[in-house]
Amino acid sequence: RRLARIDVPMVFCTTSDYSSSGAMHSFVSADDQRGAADLTRYLIERGHRRIAFVGAGPENDAGHAWAQRLAGYRNALADAGIPQDPGLIIRAAVPERLYTLENGFDSLTTRLMEGMIDFTALVAVCDEVAIGAAGALREAGLRVPEDCSLVGYDGLDLARYWSPKLTTMQQPLAEIAEATARVMLNAMTQPGHATEQVWIR
Repeated sequence: RRLARIDVPMVFCTTSDYSSSGAMHSFVSADDQRGAADLTRYLIERGHRRIAFVGAGPENDAGHAWAQRLAGYRNALADAGIPQDPGLIIRAAVPERLYTLENGFDSLTTRLMEGMIDFTALVAVCDEVAIGAAGALREAGLRVPEDCSLVGYDGLDLARYWSPKLTTMQQPLAEIAEATARVMLNAMTQPGHATEQVWIR
């Protein structure tokens, strides 16, 4: 609501979270839905059918990157004819700190303590959640990738140095930055220029 009252050109970079807030501002973002679908297909192609999604936010808060990534995960399952099990959606234990190591660890630890492991692979909402989840799996006596495959999203340096190296979806940061600058310059130099919504694929 506050953003909707700011009457100056504004461009959100790497997020589309505010596109439905009533604020008429542009955004540039990676295609989170497509990226998460590709990651899920990667696991499906390797024979997995019980694939969980870890790090989803609250059900009534669907305007964020995690929701786009969850939608991509669901689309890939549907395309492969795999029934969707709501029990495989692992919600964030700490919604206020959604994209964190702590959340990945706590969310999955809670799930592991509830009973049997009913998945063979995990799609994490981001790399930090994936690495936190890996810690929870290790504490439960499970090995990655021998007992449970794991993929993340973002392409953080941390994922490259983690052992074993984390399979992740690299965000096209250079392309996002270039597009953000272009959209901002358009808004500055063309009065009345329409807002832009740019998805980088």
